[in-house]
Amino acid sequence: MQVVGTDFNDRQGTVTIEGATQEEVLGSAAKNLALQSAAQNGLSRPGLSGGESPYPVDSEGKTSDELILGQGTVAGYRCDYKITGGL
Repeated sequence: MQVVGTDFNDRQGTVTIEGATQEEVLGSAAKNLALQSAAQNGLSRPGLSGGESPYPVDSEGKTSDELILGQGTVAGYRCDYKITGGL
């Protein structure tokens, strides 16, 4: 499991986690990894906003309607965690 993308502004942002299974990218270890990444990127007291949904990706890290419908070769799963910093 790894962080494959981050996008932050002043008090919020997104951390994208990639792993082998849907369960892995939705698990507590993935959530902790997202929070740690947010803190490392300067977000004070980061917290999860909720509403996460995993999605399949191919070997290049791209998703498509075909992969979502179970067609094609799934190389892994990603989940975009919305993070908000505290005051």
